[in-house]
Amino acid sequence: IAGKCDDFKLYQGLISNPSVFDLRIKIVPNVEIPDLFGKAHFLVLPYRDVTQSGPLLIAYNYGVPVIASDFPGFREYVCNGETGFLFESGSTKALYNVMEHILSMDESIHKKMVVNLNDYVKREISLKGITNQYINFFEQLIANRS
Repeated sequence: IAGKCDDFKLYQGLISNPSVFDLRIKIVPNVEIPDLFGKAHFLVLPYRDVTQSGPLLIAYNYGVPVIASDFPGFREYVCNGETGFLFESGSTKALYNVMEHILSMDESIHKKMVVNLNDYVKREISLKGITNQYINFFEQLIANRS
């Protein structure tokens, strides 16, 4: 569990077995990010509100699938079941169900998700992918003028 939380003491009491967690309750320094994401199988983003998500794009940079609340800002990037999982925002039961599913799924499914994610990044959000989208957009504009 990593990141800044002003009232973590409130949540800390809910963790029944803290010894199984690597707790980094602070602003995570940039130097720790490669290690943090390099060891992760999934990034969980149980946000109650979202505009943009730096952690989601960082996870994608490291090939880490995401479990996220089903807000439009996440739905834009997460292909449910292919590059990560979406769950009903505010529903702890829905998040629990997704996490339980992940714990029981075969490792080959996770590997396929990582492949899907890397393909998605190359196609949609890499510099080359975004450039190609702009080129296609302008080519369509030109074609529609003819």
